[in-house]
Amino acid sequence: MRTTLGLFQNVQRLDLVWNNIILLTQDSLTANVVRSFNLTIIFNPTDVIRVDGRVNLALKKNPDNEKWQISRWLDESNFLRKRKMGFVLKETIKLILRSKLNFFLNLISLTLCVLLILLSFYLIRASKFLQEYVQQNISLNIFIKDSVSDDLLNNFSEQLKNQPFTSKIEFISKEKAAEIFLKETGEDFRKILDYNPLPASYTLYLKNEYTNKDSLKKVINTIQQEAIVTEVVSKMEFLQKIIAFSEKVKLYIFMFTGFMLLVSIYLVYSTVKLIMIPNMKSLKL
Repeated sequence: MRTTLGLFQNVQRLDLVWNNIILLTQDSLTANVVRSFNLTIIFNPTDVIRVDGRVNLALKKNPDNEKWQISRWLDESNFLRKRKMGFVLKETIKLILRSKLNFFLNLISLTLCVLLILLSFYLIRASKFLQEYVQQNISLNIFIKDSVSDDLLNNFSEQLKNQPFTSKIEFISKEKAAEIFLKETGEDFRKILDYNPLPASYTLYLKNEYTNKDSLKKVINTIQQEAIVTEVVSKMEFLQKIIAFSEKVKLYIFMFTGFMLLVSIYLVYSTVKLIMIPNMKSLKL
């Protein structure tokens, strides 16, 4: 009944015509009446609704004054349920129009929050992928002295293959190193020099369990002790800086996302409170 009252208070005119009683059950203190009706509701001159339905009334008799009072009003037509939804939607649109600033602030903040959450999710995946890629592609460049015999190179290759930290190795001869240099720089030093200054080398790929900083240092120290090795070069420090930077960016985005989420919740709460309190009596929903 309160919902019906809130709905009817927002119309311009109501015309209700009672028709025949369909069902009547009565005793000395209670009664139940089912009666048909014709209802005309005028919201505005262009919005007029006409309904034929019936109502189920429960009545109680006051023993003091012996007057009948309605204790329950049950509309058995579909009109009020459908109209109630339309009424709520109309009132919602009106409230949004009345509070444009708050509505758009909420919309913008919630949109940013959703976008930041999606960005955070993709950054987590990207960071995980980057770490896995770095671990799988950490390599050491082992430079070999010139004029090393083939037997020594073969023995050193077998020694590297049998090490527990080795995933795979690739040998780069002096001639292949010259071709790579020419391809990457476009400069042919052979036009100036009559010899190849580039050393032969091995590219050593490490297993994942040996890619941390401490294990990597031990591996480098072990290889540098070999007599035919001149230098061991690792790009691990640079790759670790990339990973650390990505972790910092991810942390800052998480913090900003959490802040935006709290702001969005507060704006929604404040707007709903601001809109609903003054209209609670009229809506009664």
